[in-house]
Amino acid sequence: MKRQRTALAVLGVGAAACGTILGDIPDGHLNEASSDAGTSSDVGLSSDVGTVTSDGLGGTICSASNASIIDMAIDATDVFWLSVKRGGGAFTLEKCSKGGGPPSTMATLSVEPRALVLSKDYALWSVDRARNESGGLWRIPKGGGTPPSEPWASLDHAGALAFAADTGRVYIGMPAGNIEIYVPDNDVGRWGTLAPSFPPPGSIPSIFVSDTTLYWSRKAPSDIVTVPSHAIHVNGPDPFAGAHPTTPSFLWFDNGSLYWAVVTPSGARIYTQRGANSQATFVTDASAGFTSLAVRDGIFWAATEGGVGVVRHCAENAPCPADAKPFWQGNARVSHLAVDDSDVYFAAGDGVDTHIVRRKKP
Repeated sequence: MKRQRTALAVLGVGAAACGTILGDIPDGHLNEASSDAGTSSDVGLSSDVGTVTSDGLGGTICSASNASIIDMAIDATDVFWLSVKRGGGAFTLEKCSKGGGPPSTMATLSVEPRALVLSKDYALWSVDRARNESGGLWRIPKGGGTPPSEPWASLDHAGALAFAADTGRVYIGMPAGNIEIYVPDNDVGRWGTLAPSFPPPGSIPSIFVSDTTLYWSRKAPSDIVTVPSHAIHVNGPDPFAGAHPTTPSFLWFDNGSLYWAVVTPSGARIYTQRGANSQATFVTDASAGFTSLAVRDGIFWAATEGGVGVVRHCAENAPCPADAKPFWQGNARVSHLAVDDSDVYFAAGDGVDTHIVRRKKP
């Protein structure tokens, strides 16, 4: 089965509407446990890079030394992340092989980044103009190269919100509720602007692009809408899921269903919906320390529970209790879940270093 593309969050911009139909940009790939939970033996230990835990299901593959991770993404071979040194140090873009090994620094950044996304050829990150005059969309070849000295594309509006990509396009959510579309791999630059006409459009906390459809959530009226991913819709988006008390976020599409989380101070509620003409179905509750959701041949969510980092798992289309047996747990803050066909990846911070952990799906 052809897999869906990617979902990431935290970016945004703004521009005028247009009614162009996107050209035929080729698609490619993008950007779930045993009966035993994972242990914390692979967290906080830099000496075990590339090793596995005693149950043989995975462990730390690399670490960001004395740093916390801002955002993380994976492709077929590598893990990429944006980090900041603890105590207000440098910002960096780094990567390491999924197979483990020391990380390599791709770029040291002079301005604070907000979000990271991968196209076929490039790693791209955003800088919010509200924080720095160099706000914009930055990029570097995934294989490495000379770090950029200026943005590849200017983002004219501050308040960056949501970011997603397939291999042909990068989608950027704007504070006014529009979505700008960029084509990074052949220097087309800004391809067009999708301008929803449903008032009020609201800002965009989360975007997911599947093989055929672009999904995004709106802060007002806290709903989810869609358009075909290869077209710019002049008549506004199609409604998908109705309004929630708080804005849906962490959108993922898998096996014909959309999944999302509704986060509140008391925790998160995870929902799924098969199509626009069906009803949203409650999946499970997550604790107040909820940090991340990922769905691909299984539902995975991360939280801090009683000071312990926990990743829990449920099968899709099956009962999913809030206290589902931990897929992994350790003395770390767990965040930035990512999944591929065989493994789950996440960041586990021990207060000093942040470790990239890989663990095999059930």
